[in-house]
Amino acid sequence: MPTSSPNVRARILYMEDDATSALLFRRRLERDGYHVDIAVDGEAGLALLADAAYDLVALDYHMPKLDGLGVLQVLAGQIDTPPVIMITSENDTQTVLEAMRLGAYDYLIKAPNSGHLLLLPGVIERSLAKRRLEVEQRRTIEELHTQNREIWRSSTA
Repeated sequence: MPTSSPNVRARILYMEDDATSALLFRRRLERDGYHVDIAVDGEAGLALLADAAYDLVALDYHMPKLDGLGVLQVLAGQIDTPPVIMITSENDTQTVLEAMRLGAYDYLIKAPNSGHLLLLPGVIERSLAKRRLEVEQRRTIEELHTQNREIWRSSTA
């Protein structure tokens, strides 16, 4: 995992064009020990993601230049991207399904009095745990392939 400081639980990149939403997100998560960087749109977020290692990406749906689904489409074509959580006021089933199809780990609706900020730490921890399991599963499969090749080589020698 990219987290380098023992005092930081995880490095999170939040792509959000609304300054108030971004500030509330940052304050909520920094209280819980996360490091949060903010990008004001999808293009800026992808640039930050290319320059630094993040444990998780959270993104808004409606953003200038490149929206949340556009970011997910770009990330879907890359290898070993961090888990992504869509956080948006868009409560449309088609948007939710498309986000999940493109690889979003979770989808939170932000609405007045929705409590989404209270749900964030749990959603983030579940997403990070899922990613750790995926990485461990890939590592185990690679080790099994290596062992199988060694067994095959030794049996044919």
